[in-house]
Amino acid sequence: MNNLKHKITYAFSVLVLSVLSPDLYAQSVAVVPSQVWLTKLNQSVSQSPNDFIQATSINFLNNQVVSDQVTVSGQFKILQVHSDLQNGLLNADVVLNKAQAQVNNLQIHIVTQQDLGFGSATINLNAVCSSVLVSVKAAEQINVQIDRNFLVQHVQTNFDKLILETRLEGCNSMAGLQDEIQNQVLQVVKSQVFETQLKQILTDQISKQINQKVQGIAAYFIESKSQNSNVKLSLDQQNKLWVYLGESAQTAFTAAELAQLSQSDKPAALVRKDQLEKSLLANLNAQVSKSPIISKGNESLEKLTCSRFVQFFVWPALKAFPKCFTMQIISKIKDIKLTDVSRLKFTVVSGSWAQAKEPLKNIAYFTMNTDIALKPSRVRLNSFTGQHDPDFLKWSGRSSRISTGLMKSTLEDYLESQIAEAIKTNEMLNPSNINNIKLLNNETLFVQLKQ
Repeated sequence: MNNLKHKITYAFSVLVLSVLSPDLYAQSVAVVPSQVWLTKLNQSVSQSPNDFIQATSINFLNNQVVSDQVTVSGQFKILQVHSDLQNGLLNADVVLNKAQAQVNNLQIHIVTQQDLGFGSATINLNAVCSSVLVSVKAAEQINVQIDRNFLVQHVQTNFDKLILETRLEGCNSMAGLQDEIQNQVLQVVKSQVFETQLKQILTDQISKQINQKVQGIAAYFIESKSQNSNVKLSLDQQNKLWVYLGESAQTAFTAAELAQLSQSDKPAALVRKDQLEKSLLANLNAQVSKSPIISKGNESLEKLTCSRFVQFFVWPALKAFPKCFTMQIISKIKDIKLTDVSRLKFTVVSGSWAQAKEPLKNIAYFTMNTDIALKPSRVRLNSFTGQHDPDFLKWSGRSSRISTGLMKSTLEDYLESQIAEAIKTNEMLNPSNINNIKLLNNETLFVQLKQ
């Protein structure tokens, strides 16, 4: 039992510090110091390179060089993002590992001067190349400036000095002009694709990556996994990351509360106490509604439903059913209240229906009231009651006696497993990270992490 209580306490405490469910439109504000979120961002962006591919076109000098079948692809990696408080920006060091432009059906109609050795001549260069591939020969370092909305404002490159490799296939032209065609193609692709379109692609792709990573960091602190959740991000003058969850989060807290939050030198959040309770209630009920207890596969309940001997001592009325009938237990968390902030103590009230599954008949109803304290860790069962459904006693004609010990342990195990399942796929905050937690008033909870 002590081990079970420890598991319940730990699982519930991690669930508590998810803070808010995004689907409840709850209101929460978190602030994350720049060194914290930038460290997490750099750890995230540097893990793997980013591939890109985009279809585009070329139309150079009023249809003199044309192709509507251009594919630009490549790979970049964000090495590091660092703060530039003086200019109110973020700077990012990026490496372009590779880039290439695949151009098909390239049509060239250019008037050019050709050196004939004894003079020059004006030549109308008309050619069609079925395939042109232009590739960057070596990795390129790029400096990127990012604004406070996490959008790339400027990409500083040396693309005009790029060393490119060119491969032309299927070009029909006048004999002796292949070098001139290659030179013209290289100039066009360099200016039109690499210096212009590739820059825009990198601007869009880096902005996308930075935004996704920062959103992920924000979700870590406010537990917002839903893509539909209303999350707003901003940076203040010290590049602290402010995270607002909920449509009215920016006006939900007083100036004094926000001022105290802004003074935190560690990640911290404001959350309404009643919203925290409602969120936990909804999260747990969403979980238990998907996972009723079924007797088949449950060792304790299989003994109860299959053994007349066990039924005689524990629950005589079950003899009204065939041996090894299927029992299911449907549960609902009825209430969760935060009763002691300093100890992170919650009172949880749950109710459960025991039913015969086929045919469906209500058998009994159980109510459990449990105190779960996190600081220090403690679980106390306040009360556990069970009573038969009146209609069941009428048609069964059996004894109303229930020895609740087996059902109590079964439902305690179930509560533990459901809390663990509810948090299994979430990157939540570990309760051991809490540095400070207190009520600023009767409504607002302030939570500060160690880091």
